[in-house]
Order: sequence, then structure tokens, then C-alpha cells
Amino acid sequence: MKINRFAFLLVLLVTAVNVFAGNADEKKKGKKKPVYGFGYSFSITDSTVYFTDIMELPEAKLQKKTKFLENRQMYSDQLKRYLEKGEPAAPDRTCTVFFSKNHATLKSIYLRIRRRNQLDKKEIVAVKELTPEQFAFNAVKVEDE
Repeated sequence: MKINRFAFLLVLLVTAVNVFAGNADEKKKGKKKPVYGFGYSFSITDSTVYFTDIMELPEAKLQKKTKFLENRQMYSDQLKRYLEKGEPAAPDRTCTVFFSKNHATLKSIYLRIRRRNQLDKKEIVAVKELTPEQFAFNAVKVEDE
């Protein structure tokens, strides 16, 4: 009798654990982690560099295999177009977007790049910050293959 009761309790415990584990997986799948990013722009003919604030990239997805930002070129093109049309216009700039799902990791990258630009002894570098009111990334449509 004790063995049957023990077996029944063991089966009940295993079933309960599986049910709760299944619910946790569904919650993880339903809630995707946001992707954060910031823009950086420089030119070899100009001593001014531009930074955007760290912001959540709307509807951004990472590639499953490489963990690269899908359509990352389109995000950097948004920054490039903004700077080309801005006052004063800043043509021929190289723009890039740094991204991560971890805000703290991205913040350390941001600070490292800022420090490197401010401590450049070879030339005087003017660092300009673009606020979210001035520039914000727009959603990029992802083409499914």
C-alpha cells in the first residue's frame, strides 16, 4: 500500500512540475526581450562625431543563428539621412548602430566609445549628442524568407 501511495505521489509531483515548466516556457515565448541600440556617426574629413541616446529599437529582431540585428543597415541609413538633412548638413558620414538585448552591456560599449573619442589627442574632436526629441529610430519592416 505504501508503495502504491508513494508511486501515485511521485507521478502527481512529476505531472505538476511539467505543467508549471510548460507555463513558464509559454510566458518566455510570449514576452520577447527588447533590443536596445544607439547610433554613432563620424567622418574622416570632419572632427565632429555624433551619438544618439540608447533607446529601444522598435520591432527589432535578431537573427537566430548569428544574433545580428536584422536589417541593421536600414537603421544606420536612418541616422545618415537625418544628419544629411540636418542643420547644419553633415554629408559623407559613416553611420553605424550598436545593439544588444542587455541595456547594461550596451551602456558600457557606449561609454567606452565616448571616452575614446573624447581622449583622442591627435585631433580635437567635437562630440554632439542627439536627444530622442531630435532623432529616434523608426521601425524597420523585416522581410520573411
